Amino acid sequence: MARKLLKAFRLALALICLLLAAACCRGIKDIELNSVRLASVSLHGFSSADLTLELGIDNPAKKVEIKDFVANVRDGEDVILTLESEYLLIEAAQDKLYSVPVRARLAEGAEAMRLIRLLGSQEELEGLVADVEAKLSYNGGFTRTVRQKDLSVKELVENL
Repeated sequence: MARKLLKAFRLALALICLLLAAACCRGIKDIELNSVRLASVSLHGFSSADLTLELGIDNPAKKVEIKDFVANVRDGEDVILTLESEYLLIEAAQDKLYSVPVRARLAEGAEAMRLIRLLGSQEELEGLVADVEAKLSYNGGFTRTVRQKDLSVKELVENL
């Protein structure tokens, strides 16, 4: 009898933990990206650049840490550009402008002129997709790796 009671208690505790985790993650959906601005560009030869993005983020929820962000931009199966950022802390209950350092690297064999055309024209974005991966930590606790594949770059740019 005591063994069955202990088993039921463990199951109930596991379900409560699962519900709490789901409720906590719901707050991430409330975060809004209000603005994006390219603040600075520092070129390193023809194949890489350090960018500083200014992101206007409204976070009504608890703090969120984004670590090890990587986005690979592809044209068909070929990766042409990789964007990386190490860390961003989105503070709790803040509507704030964040300065985010991003490293951009052209893939080997990608043309530098293609990148310049991409920056100048939205028609050049047609057919490009991005694969994105990052680690999210919600309120300093639970950490989860999030992956999104085949995101349309043109749609992402149009929605900002």
